[in-house]
Amino acid sequence: MTKKVTKASGSKADSKPKTNASAPPPPDSGMLPSDDKQDPPPADPPEKEKKKVASGMKSYFDTYPDEQEFLRSSDGQVFLSKDKQWAALHQKSIDPQKAVETIKR
Repeated sequence: MTKKVTKASGSKADSKPKTNASAPPPPDSGMLPSDDKQDPPPADPPEKEKKKVASGMKSYFDTYPDEQEFLRSSDGQVFLSKDKQWAALHQKSIDPQKAVETIKR
């Protein structure tokens, strides 16, 4: 038979100060509190963005060799030029402030 060992209350183990895990670190610790916001990374220049769009569109132009332009919504969905009304309706449902982008060959 084994004995069960229990600590008596008021022992040294119980006298340690308790810390609040959600409290910010002390100012001299060199750590930032978790709720501090950091600056977002800088946006890509427009030239780089256009190159990314063009490279992503290569497969569409390869698949549709007779299509001279595509329409692209702000969420990246691509439409054929004959489906301009559907592209506009889709874009309006996402963000009416933004326009559908026309990408030419």
